[in-house]
Amino acid sequence: MKKIDLYSPNKNLKGGVNILINTNKTGINFTKKMGDSFPDLHHKLCKKLAHLTTGFYFLNMKNDENDVIVQNVIETYEKEMDEIVSGAQVIVDSYIKDNPQYKEAHEILMAYKEFKYTIEQERLVAAQEFNNHQLSIREKENTLKEKTQIKLNYYKQEVDDLKAKLKYMKELVEKSIGSNIDEQFKQNQAR
Repeated sequence: MKKIDLYSPNKNLKGGVNILINTNKTGINFTKKMGDSFPDLHHKLCKKLAHLTTGFYFLNMKNDENDVIVQNVIETYEKEMDEIVSGAQVIVDSYIKDNPQYKEAHEILMAYKEFKYTIEQERLVAAQEFNNHQLSIREKENTLKEKTQIKLNYYKQEVDDLKAKLKYMKELVEKSIGSNIDEQFKQNQAR
């Protein structure tokens, strides 16, 4: 069984790394100190890592600060735009109040908007009435169809009953006369 420990810090050396290899077969226990082989490498790597970590920290802080600055600029811009729009509206309103032509145009515009609203309301009411009328017509149509179907079935039954009665009567007449009525009728028509 091999045990390799490459990343545990050496307590005896400042910043050193132990490499341990244990084997059960041969009983060899070998420890090599990385700090002895590459004395400056570990120190340089630690410095570089610390430098990179500091750089990342400062970049993240700068990014957060820039986000706050951008948000403040956006809010300031929106407030400024709201102020400009409200100021322009005040100027336009005062100009409209002072100028009779624009006053008339404004009154016409308001009358148009009121008329348009009235027409829209009437259109909605008319559409609702039309839909209600269509529903009532469909209901009446369905009712009439049902009544007509009932009458039709009644008349069909009555016709079938009359045909049966006629056939019965025909047979009675033929029995009493002793000849076929259909043959006599055809003979009379041929003459």
